[in-house]
Amino acid sequence: MRNISTGLLFISCSSMACSGHYLVGQMDDHAIAGDSSGGSAAAGGSSAGGSATAGDSARAGGPGAGKGGAGQGGVKTECELPVSDPAALTAPFAEPDVVWQRLSLWLNGVAMGAPGPMPSSTTYDWSGQVALDAFQLSRQDPTGPFATLQYVTTAFDLEPDSAIAGDWTNRLASSVEPLQLLYATPWGQHRTGIFGEPEWLTRHPRAVSRGVNMLRSVFNQMVPPPPPSVPPLLPVDDTNLSSRERLAQHRANPTCAVCHTLFDPLGLALEHFDMTGNYRELDAGKPVDSSGTYTSTYSRQLFSFQSMEDLGPQLAQSCEARVAFADLNFRRALLDAGLLLEGEDITLAHQKDLTRVRQTFVHHHDYPSLIRAIAQTNAFLR
Repeated sequence: MRNISTGLLFISCSSMACSGHYLVGQMDDHAIAGDSSGGSAAAGGSSAGGSATAGDSARAGGPGAGKGGAGQGGVKTECELPVSDPAALTAPFAEPDVVWQRLSLWLNGVAMGAPGPMPSSTTYDWSGQVALDAFQLSRQDPTGPFATLQYVTTAFDLEPDSAIAGDWTNRLASSVEPLQLLYATPWGQHRTGIFGEPEWLTRHPRAVSRGVNMLRSVFNQMVPPPPPSVPPLLPVDDTNLSSRERLAQHRANPTCAVCHTLFDPLGLALEHFDMTGNYRELDAGKPVDSSGTYTSTYSRQLFSFQSMEDLGPQLAQSCEARVAFADLNFRRALLDAGLLLEGEDITLAHQKDLTRVRQTFVHHHDYPSLIRAIAQTNAFLR
């Protein structure tokens, strides 16, 4: 069954999965094409309200199946989205003060007074520009723009008052290549992007929790907690086995392997960092091995890496990661603007908006363009 309360898709795994299903970022053909009518999706995908298997999702293609090329009618595409801005929406729109209140709640966290003289009626261009102006003004806040801080803390499981949350919020808000910054920027000793932060590594001290969070933040995919019947991992204080070896033993149980193959390779890319975030060469007296391969759930893109240092740049260029970044920011905007409640499903109308936001971000790659695109959706304008 489909649950898109977080822009995600329930996909049946198998009777041997961790709990029978896992959540996968929703990227079905109809949403990509801008058709959210609710009809049946071709090529094994499904429309909102339907269901899909893991095999269906893989066969369907979707973002990441090809970075560029010609789509239907010879239109140039990138990540199976048109390489252009979406067509402007046309009136009627809500009154300017209503639109501004929504934008203000999203961008500032509170309903603020009008930023200046309001137009007599809402226009598509005005909504985009007033949101962009408010966003640029909010960058003067020491912790950075509220909307960006909300994304960073939610996506990467950080506390709002976390030192690195404010730091990465400020950097992200001014970045022309957000994914390059988040996942591929080298700094410190063998550290790459936000996943090299000692605070994040300490908050997620083991390969499993690191992989699960990376799956959520990079690909907008989630796995449920394991059922009570699943045996626990061997204790960390078993000094005869490295972390990689303990996980390999755990995956030998087919019930565990189905879900662990989704996130273990991602978490093990950070295996050179111990539970406190310090760099290491040895684990249980053995050379650390942070290499691996990972096949993305939807497009089946293969990532091959020696460590996070070369996995990060691949993630930054991934179509699935680009689409997930747009999805996570859009959902966060709906929640903060009061247009969606926690746990509430995204509607078919929002699916059309989601396609517009994805198209803009994949085309421009920068954060301000994403802000403008979200402000120019039906959700904020109607």
